[in-house]
Amino acid sequence: MLSPFGKSVRKLRIDLEVSLKNLAESLGKTSSYISAIETGKRPVTNDILEQIINCLKPNTEMEKELRKNAELSQTSVEVNLQGKNQTAREAALLFARNFDDLNNEDYENLKRLLEK
Repeated sequence: MLSPFGKSVRKLRIDLEVSLKNLAESLGKTSSYISAIETGKRPVTNDILEQIINCLKPNTEMEKELRKNAELSQTSVEVNLQGKNQTAREAALLFARNFDDLNNEDYENLKRLLEK
């Protein structure tokens, strides 16, 4: 099954008539590596995202879609706590510990709070 990012990349490749093999070769990667990114078996790193954008040169709208879908395809997030005060550390750790216990309303409330 394709990840949201994988769907966007595959659509763009097809529209541009760029095969998986040709994209992989252009990026200095293997076809299996690019396929694993498209299917969500490997993470979309910022580096590979930028390489794909530079190689395929999407229009502004498609680039925004690729970036958004790269974020949506992430399966984990790392928070750097280096240099953070005790309160910030406690908040991050509480969030991580309780994330699986939150419901949709909790996620919506957090999202609204953080979008301010």
